[in-house]
Amino acid sequence: MKFEIKIKFYAKVFLTILIFLGGVGVAEAAYETEGVMESENYFPTPGLSLVNSFDYSVTIPGGTTAKAQFSYDGRVWYSTAGVLGAWDTLSTGSQSLDLSTLGWQKGQLYYRLWLTSDGSATPVFSSVSVTYTPLGGAYYVYELNGTSTSANLLPSSGVEEISRFDYSVSSLPPETSLRLQFSRDEVDWYNSAGTLDGYDTLTAGDHYLNLSGLGWSGGAFYYRAIFTSDGEFTPILDSVGLRYNRDLLLKLKGLLLFKGKFQFR
Repeated sequence: MKFEIKIKFYAKVFLTILIFLGGVGVAEAAYETEGVMESENYFPTPGLSLVNSFDYSVTIPGGTTAKAQFSYDGRVWYSTAGVLGAWDTLSTGSQSLDLSTLGWQKGQLYYRLWLTSDGSATPVFSSVSVTYTPLGGAYYVYELNGTSTSANLLPSSGVEEISRFDYSVSSLPPETSLRLQFSRDEVDWYNSAGTLDGYDTLTAGDHYLNLSGLGWSGGAFYYRAIFTSDGEFTPILDSVGLRYNRDLLLKLKGLLLFKGKFQFR
């Protein structure tokens, strides 16, 4: 579903019209160096909706910029990557920003535009729109916290050195978190720095943790994912991978990759 309004937004304009006897003189326009516009709640009707994208059409002259932020409560603002306080830099033309990875389904959406100018020109938005999926009264409730522990990821022998742990997090909504711990015996758990009972806090996207400092080898390796939720949203761990050196003549590097959605519900 798509809800659209047409807007034209200009930075504050100082317009002087010189009127001469017998005619009208030249009008001069100057723009503020920057300005911010905040929207009202964008959804036309109450109810839960899953936000999909923010579409816009804008002309951005040279010497000017346009950026956007998003909020589900009109107070705390994020980029499309879910980074608190960050902005998305917009491009001229008809474009779209993917909001689906935010996982927002609170029935509210606010956007904020930050425009800058060199004084002679300003960005001009001809339209903005939001695509979303009404949830039809469905309401997803998640546990406030949960833990998922893996089986042993390694073969029983031939592992000389465990070097790194790869992961992909497709969704890490605000007010949720995802942490990892590692173990060789499922009793004592460590973070990647080797701190007993420590943990590594994950971020959205494709990343890895360096495990070479642990000095682990042998045929046993477990990881534990710790999820927290605000009840409405949950992190999604898409895949994990473990890199290690095999104890072979060619010193082949091994890679275990596990794909699929891991989400605590």
